[in-house]
Parts: sequence; structure tokens; C-alpha cells
Amino acid sequence: SPVAPRFNNVVVGKILSVAPHPNAERLTVCEIDVGEANPVTIVTNASVTANLCLAVAKSGAFLPGMHAEGETLTPVDMRGVQSHGMLC
Repeated sequence: SPVAPRFNNVVVGKILSVAPHPNAERLTVCEIDVGEANPVTIVTNASVTANLCLAVAKSGAFLPGMHAEGETLTPVDMRGVQSHGMLC
């Protein structure tokens, strides 16, 4: 039986690099290996370090409680840097 509401497009990713956001003091820009040909860029305010492995909701993910049925996570511009997902 299900132990959680339905969700999709959430994978374990490994942070390859962390850099300060060029236009926001409290944000960082992460390059994350999510098992695809190219790393994914995600902007976050979480305290993270390179080589950390964690759950990543990729663009297109459905997360119960955050999205209405049929609505998914989309890339967003965060002060001039495109973020293609969310750290969970």
C-alpha cells in the first residue's frame, strides 16, 4: 500500500559545485548531477556543500501539497539565474 501521496520526477542528486549567487546575498547556485548527460543548475537558500547527495525535484516534478493536480515544477528565474528544480 502507498505510504505517501503520489509524486514523480524526484531523484537522488550529487552536488558538484556551489557558488554564491551573483545578484543575491542569501542564495547559492548549485550544479547537480541528476544522472543526465549534463548537470542541472538549481538556485537555493539551503546550506549545502559540494559532494552532498540529496533528493532533487527536477523540472516537471509533481509534489503533493505544493502543486494542484496536473501542475508541475517549472524552471524559474531567480534574480537573473535560471533554476531548473528544487532541493528536497
